[in-house]
Amino acid sequence: MTMLDLVLCSLASVYALWAFYLAAMSLIRARTDGRLGTPAFSIGLPIVAVGLLLDCAVNLTVASLLFLDAPRELLVTRRLKRYRAHGSGWRPRLAAYVCKNFLDQFDPTGDHCD
Repeated sequence: MTMLDLVLCSLASVYALWAFYLAAMSLIRARTDGRLGTPAFSIGLPIVAVGLLLDCAVNLTVASLLFLDAPRELLVTRRLKRYRAHGSGWRPRLAAYVCKNFLDQFDPTGDHCD
């Protein structure tokens, strides 16, 4: 596998994770609004499960490379929260950028990383 292959695979995994995040937030929003029926809930559960597995995989690999730091948690959001709360230097700024531009506006609470 070449370096280009690794970069493309990393980008694809991050993009897939974001797509699963958007799907999960849509399900949460529908449930919160009382609009999530049993059929959609049943079909949505595997989406959430696959998203969680992908989240763990990305956190252990791509996020570790991106932040140049070994994971201390299973999920990317937990890592972002840790950097924002206790980090210094460039990591909290990058975490805040990711939260603000890719996560917060899609979370029903409006603040995914808080």
